[in-house]
This record gives sequence, C-alpha cells and structure tokens, in this order.
Amino acid sequence: MSPVILVQADELDYSAFVDLQIKAYAHLLSSAGTSSEYMTEEFYRWKYNPPAGQAWIAIVKSNKGYIAANAMIPQKIRWCEKTILGWQSCDTATIPDARGKGYFQRCLDALNEIIGPSDIFFGFPNKNSIRGFIKLGWKEISSVTTYVNPFVRFQPYYFSEVFEIERFDIKFDILFEKLTRLGWITLEHGVDYLNWRYLDHPIYDYSCFICQKNKEYSGFAVLREAEVFNQSVGLVMDLWCLDSSSARKLLQYAAWWARQRKLRLAVHMDSLVDFSTNFVSGFIPIWSKILPKRQILMGQGTYISECREFSNNQWRVQLGDWDAF
Repeated sequence: MSPVILVQADELDYSAFVDLQIKAYAHLLSSAGTSSEYMTEEFYRWKYNPPAGQAWIAIVKSNKGYIAANAMIPQKIRWCEKTILGWQSCDTATIPDARGKGYFQRCLDALNEIIGPSDIFFGFPNKNSIRGFIKLGWKEISSVTTYVNPFVRFQPYYFSEVFEIERFDIKFDILFEKLTRLGWITLEHGVDYLNWRYLDHPIYDYSCFICQKNKEYSGFAVLREAEVFNQSVGLVMDLWCLDSSSARKLLQYAAWWARQRKLRLAVHMDSLVDFSTNFVSGFIPIWSKILPKRQILMGQGTYISECREFSNNQWRVQLGDWDAF
C-alpha cells in the first residue's frame, strides 16, 4: 500500500493537488450546483499560507499522481486573554478509484501525530468523514444554526451608521480585543487575519462593512454573493458586534445589500443561537434536518490542562470560519 507523505505548503505539488481535488469533489459539486472553478493553484497557495504559518498536507501518491490527501491549516484561537494554536482540518480528498482503502484515516493519523501537545486539532466534518474523526478522539464542540432571510426584496435603506471599507486597519485589532472580553472562544479576527481571509482572497470578491458609533467601531460584517443549489444568495460570512443593536443594523444592511444585487435570499450561519436579533432582522432559523449538511464544529476529545478549558467553553463560529473558502 502506498505510504502517506507529509509536506508543508511550500513543498506541495500544486498542479497534482488541484487535479486530485477536482476529481474527488466532481460529483459533490455537481449535486450542489457549484462550480470547481475556484480550485486553482493560486487558491491553494493562498489558503495554505495564512498569517499563523504554513499548512501541513498529508498526501498519498501512485503512478497516477496524488490519489488521496488531507490538509490542516494553522489558526490562532483566542479566549479572553489566552491564545493557543489550532490546526483546522480541511480538503479531505480521495479519488473515486482509491476509496475504501483507508487512505483518509491514514492521512488523518499522520497529521495528528505532528500536532503539538498544547495545540488543538479541529474542523467541520461532513457525514462521510465524521466517523474517522470520532476514531481520532474528536468530540462535538459546537453546532451551527442556519438563518435565512427570504424577505430581502422588501428591505428598505436607513443605515446612517453602516459604512463600506476597502481594507481592514488597526482599529479592527482594537475591536477584536473588545470582542474577546465577551467570553467567546473564536479564531483570531485581527487585522492580519481579516485582510488575508477576505481582501487578499485570489478568487472571490467580498464586501466589508462596519457599524460605527460615536466615531468608534461597534461591529463589522463581511458579505459575498454565491450560487447555492442554483440560487443566487447573499452570504453573511462574518458578523461580529459589541451589542445587539449593531448586529441588527448589519444584518438588515446585509438584506438590503442582497436586494440591491437582486439576490433571492440572505443567509447567516452562527453557533450562538441569538434568535431575537436574527428574527427582528428578518432571519429565520432553519431546521437542521432539512439541510443537506448539519454544520458542527468538532475537535480533539483529549486535551492537556491548558487546552481543556478551550474545549469546555462556548465557541463562536460562523460561515467564514471553515473551508467554504
């Protein structure tokens, strides 16, 4: 059986990796009405070089090229004043002819072996991969609720405190430090991460907005258009606010933004069940059983003492946090 090879981002054969991803996800993307056009060498070079460092990729090769792989991206995770390193599993792929041979689990095990003793291994498994992560000792950390606003065509404009920005600046580091005091555990959303994640993205265009009160930032939202199951929708990728008033304004602005682009729906996904803020803004929770995928955050079930408190407290994750990149 072919061995698993571990490489960092600057050692990866990106041409072979793109070929693997396209072959592995062809049927899934077709079923979802989504294109594979984003799967380019430029995209993966960007994705595997976040501000926190280089990604590691476990690959299996044959005379046909890459036949299986799994990657993990380094992310800083914050809780109040504490920061630890997390490794986000993503891009699990096996070509159809090589499935059922255990390559996924072997790739996952190889990555797990190089995780530092004070690091967290986490991700958002789908129904096909969840058993492998459970075998690794992962447990459910947080469930993500999907909210849909079907009323975007009726959203009026009255947003005197919401402004579009072209680039994140140092004020977002200050805002994020204030947000961490609210007690959530989250990926670090400082200026370097936000500019890398959204404004340096090589494929998609994102629109970024702030809510400003008394000349200070009270929240921000990141939006983009997407085709989901052959419907044009507006996605709220990230929404972070110091208060519910700012959150309502930005959610309502997201609906108006979708209206201006003649999109059918606006979608917001969040692990914090803030029903009232979403409902007042026109966003209705969707029963998870009717969705094609129940979105859950999972991670290692066994932590050293420094990490255990991260797994036992409230994580906040949103659409922009996983590899719906």
